[in-house]
Amino acid sequence: MLEENHQQASFTKYQKFVIFILAITQFTVVLDFTVMSPLGDIMMKTLSITTSQFGMAVSAYAFSAGISGFLTAFCRSI
Repeated sequence: MLEENHQQASFTKYQKFVIFILAITQFTVVLDFTVMSPLGDIMMKTLSITTSQFGMAVSAYAFSAGISGFLTAFCRSI
């Protein structure tokens, strides 16, 4: 049998920092979507908008979040 040296991989401080930032970012992205949807009834009554108008607001919010995510990802590589 051949014995292989297995070294335990450890993360650098920078890698831990990046993972932490990504985790916080993912948490806030999920949090803001889960906050907007339950507020639909309140927002529709307060702003006097229809269900389809609220759907457009949620969709616009989702699309803008997606576009800003892509722009942020590609700006780092430039």
